[in-house]
Amino acid sequence: MAIDADKVFVMTGNLYADYTRPHNSVAAGLLGYPVSEPIRCGTATVVLLDKGELAPGAMVSTPTGRYVWLPRPVWLRYGALGGPAGPLGRPRNGLKPDVEGIIEFENGTTIELRSGTPTVGKEPTAAPSTTPCPP
Repeated sequence: MAIDADKVFVMTGNLYADYTRPHNSVAAGLLGYPVSEPIRCGTATVVLLDKGELAPGAMVSTPTGRYVWLPRPVWLRYGALGGPAGPLGRPRNGLKPDVEGIIEFENGTTIELRSGTPTVGKEPTAAPSTTPCPP
């Protein structure tokens, strides 16, 4: 996949399967394209995405080694709370195919996305990391 023909990223395995599911042939147009190699952030792996309808966003690894897509509103809120290295930890599940729903995180906190607005179910008690990973 590539935004720029001079730099191509190959997605395989769980990352590719989770990137294309459930949006199949429109995944790139909605999610965006990878802009870098996967980045380690705390215990998670993050693939930054751009140039999609709901980008910038990211694919973030779960505790089970799968990946969850975080569209722009969720990704920005998650990043403001410290991202995967912060008090929320890694996501446990993704959104519904209509890009709404509740994402649960390792520490029990949730981020709900309805009508494009992210709402944190329970604000984390720990402060965000002082050296946050992307964004």
